[in-house]
Amino acid sequence: MQVSPTTLVLAMALVGAATFAMVHENAPAPSGAGGGGVAVQAQQVEPGGTHEEQALPPNHPQVAAGGAAPTGGSEAIEPSDLRAAIAWKAPAAWPSAANPSPLRIATHKVPRAGKDAEDAELSVSRAGGDVESNIQRWLGQFEGASGEQRREKTVHGFKVSVVEVDGTYQGGMGAATGAHAGWALLGAIVEAPEQPYFFKLTGPAATVHAARPAFEALLDTIAAPTPP
Repeated sequence: MQVSPTTLVLAMALVGAATFAMVHENAPAPSGAGGGGVAVQAQQVEPGGTHEEQALPPNHPQVAAGGAAPTGGSEAIEPSDLRAAIAWKAPAAWPSAANPSPLRIATHKVPRAGKDAEDAELSVSRAGGDVESNIQRWLGQFEGASGEQRREKTVHGFKVSVVEVDGTYQGGMGAATGAHAGWALLGAIVEAPEQPYFFKLTGPAATVHAARPAFEALLDTIAAPTPP
């Protein structure tokens, strides 16, 4: 029986179609596919970000990229729902350090003085609460507190409350956790619109006391940020 070329081509096409159908039917389902055959797309992360960073709740304070600390002033990182209300300039001798908490706006290391074995630290943050309650919270972080001093000043229209105390420091975070005998605090609360700013210098007493002139000079630079 002679088979025409046309019939041969049709037969080969039918065999190929049947083979493709069998392979496709037995192929494994795509990863993440549901019972209805709809694939579930994996969560994507924007370049330079992580799932943790993108999962921050609304109004969570911003986190500096890579944990780097800002240098202060108008470049400081503010809580995401607030505008910067002040700018300031930290002493050049106080280098910036990584913020141990996203609640920090800035962190600076204050070089040790005299025979002190470690540096002091200046933290800058912004949060709610009245001035007296926050001062009492600071004082409560010292056991056997002594030498308490308070004073107020006005800098470029901003009211600033300054407090000093010595004793055994029980508060803090990062390297400052635990009890530290012979430490001191030099702090300032700046009453700014919406929420106050907190400048908190803690460390060995001699270093903190020696840093007082530079701390006062920092406070004197406080002013409303320059419009862009």
